[in-house]
Amino acid sequence: MEEFLRCKESFHPFTIYYILMAQNIMTDKLTRDIKKKPSAINYFDSIPPKWLLDQKST
Repeated sequence: MEEFLRCKESFHPFTIYYILMAQNIMTDKLTRDIKKKPSAINYFDSIPPKWLLDQKST
């Protein structure tokens, strides 16, 4: 149990939501439109990687 609790600490909390098909179609379109735009970094996650955080602080 101790090992499980220790491992659990390394994971970020998350929630799973049920999204209706009509809402998902709009989200898919927005995501595709954003991906088409030029960008230095494409990152689609709630928690940025450590290397990105390190660059922001310099």
